[in-house]
Amino acid sequence: MDYEESYKNMYHDRCENFCKTKNIHLKIDEDLKKYLMVRRERNFGIQYVFAFNNNLGVSVVKTPGTYGSEYNLWDVAILQYLENLYKYELFYSELTNFDTLGYLDDKQVNKFLRCVKNNRLNEKFKNIK
Repeated sequence: MDYEESYKNMYHDRCENFCKTKNIHLKIDEDLKKYLMVRRERNFGIQYVFAFNNNLGVSVVKTPGTYGSEYNLWDVAILQYLENLYKYELFYSELTNFDTLGYLDDKQVNKFLRCVKNNRLNEKFKNIK
């Protein structure tokens, strides 16, 4: 077995172990469930994509290698929808001053979702933690 194959096997085993040992399901508050557009397994983890009426959305992920994954926590990023709900890009502004925010638990993710949904991007996201 060469180095590359050995590395792939090690990564695959690590990812499988991640899925077995981590709770990879987000507890979404009832009032936010209607905004969930996509829930998909991705990179041996999971991604949730939310879309709101203000052309903004949120990607919520927990996969091996993300900031909070080792601590069973979520990473979030704000999305800006372009032409439709299937075409979007990462949203970055001086108000948020980040592209990805990591180390959030379920409660903090729900609070973050509400901030984006209600266009409260000027709030200090430090208060979420």
